[in-house]
Amino acid sequence: MHSDIDTPYYIVYEDRIRRNMEILSHVAKEGGVKIIMAFKANALWKTFPIIADYFKASTASSLNEMKLSLEFLGNEHIALSIPTNHSLSF
Repeated sequence: MHSDIDTPYYIVYEDRIRRNMEILSHVAKEGGVKIIMAFKANALWKTFPIIADYFKASTASSLNEMKLSLEFLGNEHIALSIPTNHSLSF
């Protein structure tokens, strides 16, 4: 390992991401469904422009995630919220 490389670092293969996006695109088309990116499932924000080539919808559970969605994927997003009424029991 090189001491001049800051850690942690991640190696991302763009061709593999694009291959997976192609598979998901095919599934969406054949299944008549929409693929929605979940920011909680993918924190590698530098991959968002690649994903945006294939999908425009995302989930947002915070204001910052909604801003990321608008910036990188467009304006089609699903906002999630949890009620704060503490009288509810689960």
